[in-house]
Amino acid sequence: MSSYSWHFFIGMVVSFLGSIPLGTVNLKVIQTTINENVKAGLYFALGATLVELVYSWIALKFSGFLIENSHIDYWIQVGAIPAFLCLGIYNYQKEHKAILEVEQQVQKGKSFLNGIFIGLINPLQIPFWIAYGTLLLSNDWIINDDAYLNVFILGIVTGSYLLLAILAFTSQKISRRLKINGSNLNRLIGIVFILLACYQLGKVLFFTDN
Repeated sequence: MSSYSWHFFIGMVVSFLGSIPLGTVNLKVIQTTINENVKAGLYFALGATLVELVYSWIALKFSGFLIENSHIDYWIQVGAIPAFLCLGIYNYQKEHKAILEVEQQVQKGKSFLNGIFIGLINPLQIPFWIAYGTLLLSNDWIINDDAYLNVFILGIVTGSYLLLAILAFTSQKISRRLKINGSNLNRLIGIVFILLACYQLGKVLFFTDN
């Protein structure tokens, strides 16, 4: 395997595995697909993935600076609290529209922009890639060179989109088998976001040094 292929492969694998745990973007891809359709879920995933490309680039290019200035990471953690809380309240109170009505309103641009928005207010990807980028660089598993890092970032977005696309294609099948109600799903996702806000608050208060 060539060095470029290795950088692409390791970026894709780490990103794919790192995207599996329940998180903001994963939940919204599932919700968008069930409430609308697979195409809308894929467009949403594309928007969110493009934002991750930017965040991962920032994290890898400026990982040293961000690590030395821990207060930046602290405010990223703090900023995530109101973002999760607002998403939780919004989704919990959101009414589920009839499938036909939603399908008539689905626009690829809207789903794509929603994906960008959710990706932008989820900057926790930055410390995630700082941690993994530092680990990989310090162990010489990836090379600190612009060309190699760009290929690594391409692998990151490929892995993320692959995982989100799998969620989009399987969400409706799972919902039909389990007979998931759209309104109940919205409330469930709202509760998860609120719990994430509480977790983030506890992390900032008790486990983060300012």
